Amino acid sequence: MKIQIFTILGLLFLIGCSKSSMELFELSKENLQNNQPEIALKDLGKLLDKYPNDSLASKALYKMSTIHLNWQNDLSSGFEALEKLVKNYPKSKQGAQAKIEIE
Repeated sequence: MKIQIFTILGLLFLIGCSKSSMELFELSKENLQNNQPEIALKDLGKLLDKYPNDSLASKALYKMSTIHLNWQNDLSSGFEALEKLVKNYPKSKQGAQAKIEIE
């Protein structure tokens, strides 16, 4: 009986600790404002891993590309993010913009 209670409490704790897509997106903004692009990329990566079909997913991937290109001057990672955006979210505004930037 005690094991079941601890299992239930553990699951509730994990559910309560997970952040929503909006929270992860906002965290990435805050980390960029604090000049921490690596942490912002991790937040956006978590968003894409946990919520790949969320309306913020295409925005997160586009933001990742701009961090790579503009903050880190990492052309290959930025280009890779743009290609992934066109492939995974072709009908989104960000996907259309990514296609233009690739061309």
